[in-house]
Amino acid sequence: MRVDAIVPRMNKALEAARDLGMTVMLCPSDVVDNYVGYPQRERIFALPGVTVPKVYDVTCPPVPDAGGCACDRERCAVNYGWDGMHPDLRIGKHDLMPDTQAEVYAICRQYGLTHLIYVGFHTQVCLLGKPMGLRAMKSAGLQCVLARDMTDAHPGYDPARKFTPDLNTAQVVEHFEKHLASTIHLQDELTRWGKWDSDWIVDPVRIAPWGTQMASPFI
Repeated sequence: MRVDAIVPRMNKALEAARDLGMTVMLCPSDVVDNYVGYPQRERIFALPGVTVPKVYDVTCPPVPDAGGCACDRERCAVNYGWDGMHPDLRIGKHDLMPDTQAEVYAICRQYGLTHLIYVGFHTQVCLLGKPMGLRAMKSAGLQCVLARDMTDAHPGYDPARKFTPDLNTAQVVEHFEKHLASTIHLQDELTRWGKWDSDWIVDPVRIAPWGTQMASPFI
């Protein structure tokens, strides 16, 4: 449901990035095999092979406690349709779908890229642990930044102690600003380039039934 809420904003940002001539990489990660045959994925295999350098030893202290999972543990053990990227996320004709550090680095070499802007879910998991994540690419010498208005952490939810997903996202972003990388407010940057309309409706209100512990996430 939190992905539902941010996808319209991400679509507008990625559309603006494409208009500006930026290279857009979509990284399905654990579900990348579901995109076999997509030209955005197959294009990766035509790139020249590269050796990824180790330029920096990038370390980051443990992120703030996420408070567990936002759903209960029983539900986390079940796959509720996690087999691809959000269906409303628009895939551009010229986008690329890398899955490894070497593939991202090969794209950067091929297109002469020196800077990467990271958007998406789940901030502390993907930026630190994924092979195409911010820490991995920073170690290879790329200048990496996080779009703090286009990301969402992997948090718990405990109203008793006023611990919310938004609070944890803010904590994680602040932690990364201090220990890992700079951040930008991507909407503000796109506004300065004339690529963001303040009248766009990109933050829909989500209405969900309460009291249904095992309700389908597809309602």
